[in-house]
Parts: sequence; structure tokens; C-alpha cells
Amino acid sequence: MAGVLLSRFSLHIYITILILFQIVCNSSAFNDFSALLDPSNDAENDVISFGITGQSLSYPPDALAEKFIGIELIGGGEFGKGATDLGGLKVHEALYFKKIWETHSGGPKGLGATFYEPTSIPAGFSLIGHFCKPNSKPLVSAVLVAKDTTGNPSHGALESPIDYTLIWSSEGMNVSRREDGYIWLPIAPYGYKAIGHIVTTSLEKPSLDKVKCVRSDFTELTMVDKWIWGHKMGMSTSMVNLHATKPKTRGRSVPTGMFLARNSWSTHELACLKMVKNDVYSAMPNPSQITTMINAYAPLVYFHPDEEYFPSSVSWFFENGAEVRRHGQPPRAVINNGNNLPIDGTADDAYLDIPSGQASHERVRKGSLSGAVAYIHVKPAQGGTFTDLAIWLFYPFNGGGKDDAAKSNNVMNIASSYKVVSVGNNRVGREPWLDYTGRWDSKLTYDILKEILDIASLLPGIVRNAFIKVMKRLLPELLGEEGPVGPKMQESWWGNELE
Repeated sequence: MAGVLLSRFSLHIYITILILFQIVCNSSAFNDFSALLDPSNDAENDVISFGITGQSLSYPPDALAEKFIGIELIGGGEFGKGATDLGGLKVHEALYFKKIWETHSGGPKGLGATFYEPTSIPAGFSLIGHFCKPNSKPLVSAVLVAKDTTGNPSHGALESPIDYTLIWSSEGMNVSRREDGYIWLPIAPYGYKAIGHIVTTSLEKPSLDKVKCVRSDFTELTMVDKWIWGHKMGMSTSMVNLHATKPKTRGRSVPTGMFLARNSWSTHELACLKMVKNDVYSAMPNPSQITTMINAYAPLVYFHPDEEYFPSSVSWFFENGAEVRRHGQPPRAVINNGNNLPIDGTADDAYLDIPSGQASHERVRKGSLSGAVAYIHVKPAQGGTFTDLAIWLFYPFNGGGKDDAAKSNNVMNIASSYKVVSVGNNRVGREPWLDYTGRWDSKLTYDILKEILDIASLLPGIVRNAFIKVMKRLLPELLGEEGPVGPKMQESWWGNELE
């Protein structure tokens, strides 16, 4: 899935120095198609696609896949090739779906939900479950099908279930529908786990060949995520709730796009998949593809007409008087693009500052938009089946801000002024400041303590005591904010950007 997520992290009292903007371009190792189901295709039994027009119901070959995602595949691994090998289990994103059952009541906004089966899937691939989405929302997740590539005929990566359990039926329920629907849980054989549910319009159990369970060592645990749909009648077994699932752990876990259905008595869990091969980077783009992705997806950043403080390059900040301060030591000028910054301490061991006595202090605080650089971290996500481009802007000034948006002639074209500083966990180029472990500014304080005490003095005794008790917990944040740490010290440096 390709797209751009623009996140402004500091909309409260302050603007942090390195994370005012973090723009995420999330590109799939699979093919990239529109994330909306075709709204013009509502026939009861027709196949629904991601809005692909003019194509037969088959999966495009590599050359056509390259054209779809707009990235020329020169050399380079599995990126954009349509499927990703997890190390004995190959997965492919489903592109076509057949509607199985739908309801028009309940769920978010009371519009019901629709259940789909991936169809026209590539040869050799199998269903691992059906997909469900609220009728009020577009399709936003990758739904996977799987293929066994272990070459082990007796203990492969995929195996048929040994039975099914009926989780819920719409029979006799006050649910808006044209026909009854049934949600089944595959019962996995020993050593395997169910990944998704199967939905039918008949009380007859699905065929055991309808879906595959996955060998346990290719799976990870999941947790309940957003609510999709539900139906409740009293406290009986007729109650059912459907949720999306997400991995309990990051790193090598691979979401599948399946849903979890539970009634009042069921406590079962579903699994997601796991990247088991050592080379988690095999499906990441090569340098040429990274460049093309940035040119295609990097945004223009417009600044407010009243904005006084702009980003700059980190090197410009260092060259214009930045000093590193450590406890018990005199301040030192930052040299060689941060080569003398501490890299083995804690966040509180050091901080950067512009001496207030310098004539250039206010000029440096205002930044230098003309020379600003966007720093890009290319990293695997969701078990290596996606690639995140996290784009960081550096601001010399760490101070107050407000949630206000307007467009001016001050604009930064990310695609024309960037540096890729890290691919995976490997640093690219010479940016020693990236490993700096201290803070990028001193503590910023706010002079509001007197106002708080004045307010407390006007309150009745009981209310005043409660107010003071709450303020004691909030004062550390209200009275000041510690200087921010750099990108590599942020938790998001290692995690999936869209979690």
C-alpha cells in the first residue's frame, strides 16, 4: 500500500526540535493499488477489486506490477514483485474479492459490515481466512494469501483444518440482511494455528480444503484492535463482536488483514504470520527504487504566513555556533558535523545550546529554510513486507507553538532537499550526529506557577485540595519540558510508523 502520512507531533504547548514533522511513506513489498473498493461494482456475486480497471481477473506479471507502483525495479530483491517469502511461506496481497455476506445494520455508524473472500488468487496460493470491513470505511489493510515453499510434504508450512466450530449465525437475529450468514472457526491440527475465519451463507460446514492453517513456527500472537461489527441480543450466545487484529509484538510479525469473531462463550485467538528467514531486508527497495519512491511520494511542506521559525540542516546549526554542554565540563563547540558529540551516554548526560550572548543567537533560532535538509530513514516494517520512509525535519528552535494551519509562499520541497541517513539499521553516509545520545536543547520552562497558585486560592477548600493534588502530578509537564532527543533515540525509530 502506498501513501503519505503527515504527522505533526507538537500541537500542544511546545514544538520539539527534531520531530515537528515526520512524514511516512509506507510502500508495500507487494503490488500497490488503490485502497478503495470499486464503488460502482455492487452486483451481488461480482468480483470486486481495488479499483483496477481494464484488467482480467489475474495477477499482473512482474513487469506490469512495476508499472502499477510506478517504480522501476532495477536489480534488487523482492520489492514490488508481488509476493514476499517469509522463509518457507510465501505471501501475496489479495487484489480481488468476492462478496460472501453482508449486513446493513450495527457496527461503526450503524451501517453494518461486509464479508469478502479473496478470489482469482495466484496459482499455488491458498486462503488463510476471509476478510471483513465496516461498510462505513474503505479498505485500508493488506489481505494476504499464502503458499508453502518449504518443500516438506509431510510437515509443510500449510495444512488443512481438521474441523470447524460455528462461532455465530444470523438465524433468528434482528439483523438487516438478505440471507443468513455463518461465521466459522477452523480447528487447526496439532502444530498449526488458525489465521482467519470462514464465512458462509449455509449451515453446512465449509470444506476442509477451503482454507489453510499455518505451522506454528511461522506465526505470532495477535491482540484485539479496532471494532468492526457486532450484534447483541441480551447476554445469550447470540452476542458476537468482530475486531481487526494486530500483532502483539513488533519486529518480525506480519499482519494478515483478518478479523476475529467472538461470542459470549468463545475465548479463542487467531495468529498472524512471522518472518522467519534471517534476511528481513530482502523485500526492501534498492537505492534506485528508494530515489524513485522519494521523488514520487515526498510532500511539499507549506509554512504558516506568520511562522518565524524554520527548519535548517543539522550541519548549518553546528556551523553557526552550536555547543555541547556536559555536567561538570565547560561547553565545547560542535565540530565535524557532530563527530565530538557523546554517543554512549544517557539523554540527560548532555545537551546542545546556542550561547545566548552570541550576536547570532536569534538568527540561528529562526533557522534557514533555503538550506534546510530532510533526513530520511528507510526501514522494514510489518515483518519486512512493507517499507517505511520516515522523513525528519530539524528545527534549531525548541519553543511554543499552536495548532493552526495556513498556506504561505514559504514551502519546502522534500524531494529536492533530502539525505537518506539510514537504511534498516545501517547508517548511510557520514552523519555522526545521528548516534548522539544526549538532548538537542536545554529544558524549556514556562512561567505559569504563579497563575496556578492564584487560581487555587480562589477555590473552596475541598475543591482546592483536589485541584492542588492534580496539579502536583501535572506540574513537571506544565512548568517545563526536557529537551528532545534525536531520531535514533526515539521509540519510533525501531517500530512500524502506522501502529
